[in-house]
Amino acid sequence: MLRGKGRAVLWNAALGALAGFALVPVSAAATAARVTADIATAAKGTSSPVTIPSPTSRCSTAAVLLPAGTAVPGSDLQAVDFLSTTVGVGLTASRIACTASSAGESGNRAFPIRLAVSSDAGRSWTIEGTVAPPGAQTGVGLGPPGTRPSPAGGFAPPGMLAFVSPKLGWVEIDGQLSLTTDGGDAWQSVRLGAEPVAALHDAGGSVLAVSWGSWQLWRADTASHRWKLVSAIPVAAKTMFSTVVLGPAAEDAVVATTRYGDAPSQIAETSDAGRNWSVVPDPCHGPYWLTATALAESPDGTMAIVCLGGAAAGSADHGVYVSNARGRTWSVRAEVTNLASPGHSGLPLQDTNEVLAAPTSGRFFLETANTFSESTDGGQHWSAVVGVGSVLAAGVGGFVALDFVDPDHGWALFPGEGVIATVDGLHWKPL
Repeated sequence: MLRGKGRAVLWNAALGALAGFALVPVSAAATAARVTADIATAAKGTSSPVTIPSPTSRCSTAAVLLPAGTAVPGSDLQAVDFLSTTVGVGLTASRIACTASSAGESGNRAFPIRLAVSSDAGRSWTIEGTVAPPGAQTGVGLGPPGTRPSPAGGFAPPGMLAFVSPKLGWVEIDGQLSLTTDGGDAWQSVRLGAEPVAALHDAGGSVLAVSWGSWQLWRADTASHRWKLVSAIPVAAKTMFSTVVLGPAAEDAVVATTRYGDAPSQIAETSDAGRNWSVVPDPCHGPYWLTATALAESPDGTMAIVCLGGAAAGSADHGVYVSNARGRTWSVRAEVTNLASPGHSGLPLQDTNEVLAAPTSGRFFLETANTFSESTDGGQHWSAVVGVGSVLAAGVGGFVALDFVDPDHGWALFPGEGVIATVDGLHWKPL
């Protein structure tokens, strides 16, 4: 799921949610220049960082204030969007974990939603801007870190970010799209037709979005901030999205849908920037599988998909399939169709919050709320990523995210737990 520079971020397909994105920047040099200029501008107007209260005091009922310049840890983020190997933009969670609890808080408390910027590859984060994006709900109920209150009750996946500089970008929260051109000091609400936004991703010179219900692909120009409808995505009536990856080539997109009522699951792909779509065979449509739970595409066009089957006690049957033919044919790389006999592939079997990344055609990463695994042989065998146990041991769980800007530089976010990173595509460490 490289995102142009390369990436995609995926939601949990088992919950019927959508995910991820990716495209290629029109000019890496222009993007880098803009990022550098905006970082310098932000620094001029930012006072010395204000450290947030200790974890224990954050469980108090007193309001938490996050003025510009406040330092926040990566564990308090719900989403990240790296623009280069050093600069990233994040969105703070609407609730955070704390070490003491008061009545009704259950160890988590409400937290203001703000933009946060890192200029040191994710090691530190500082609040940028003074206003919450439209749709941000703070102080409304409390739940797992990395989630946000759902208008229908319960808790929804975290928001999405699409930024081309620390100052300019879009945020999605509860399906509502908002634009800032000044790093979060002011926001403008944006509507794509009559539908809420289901997926959002930046691509250097433009930003892509997918709308719910009508299932349309949209593109924005970052200079004019105007959106244009690209095409309708050919999915069966009443089918809900499972996973989506846009890129890493600017012309490529893949959409995998889940079953919905009588409508079967589907995979649709385009290689001409959405002007034409083809429906291709779905390896997750079969006797063992319920839906696709994660999807990725490597820089050379190799597609990988993870299928989810029957579940029990937090685990589920899983299968990994790979295509080198734009989805027209698929080959099985690993399958677990009986939890009592999982075999020797090492494929992780947790059944929630799965994100797949393919920084190369042979190296895959699979992240869940409490596990992080890698495959170095194209998905045939899997093992736990070494050196990140301190983050995973926190055990808070929540929706997760993976972000690569190139095959060597990537970040994995575990909301409520922390951020881990790699600078060589091989070795990871907590930040």
